[in-house]
Amino acid sequence: MLGNAKSNAVQGAMIGGIVGSMFGFVVGAYTAFQTRRISSIPLSMVISGGTFAFIMGCGSMIRSESVVPAYDPNNYWTVVHNRRTQQ
Repeated sequence: MLGNAKSNAVQGAMIGGIVGSMFGFVVGAYTAFQTRRISSIPLSMVISGGTFAFIMGCGSMIRSESVVPAYDPNNYWTVVHNRRTQQ
């Protein structure tokens, strides 16, 4: 049931990690140039990449079509009708 949602989440996380790492490289390079600390480049890449990967993974899973909706009006009214007729 969640196979497609899981693969979409992994794919979104991978794309988010790549984009976040590229953004982190730009920010880290600017920071390294200003502060003369080269170690800020990989640190910025890991933090930005991880954050954006998590956000993109969650967003891709939410937008997946394979997740069963929590509320189905047809099923809800059938259940309510069956409860009323049994009483």
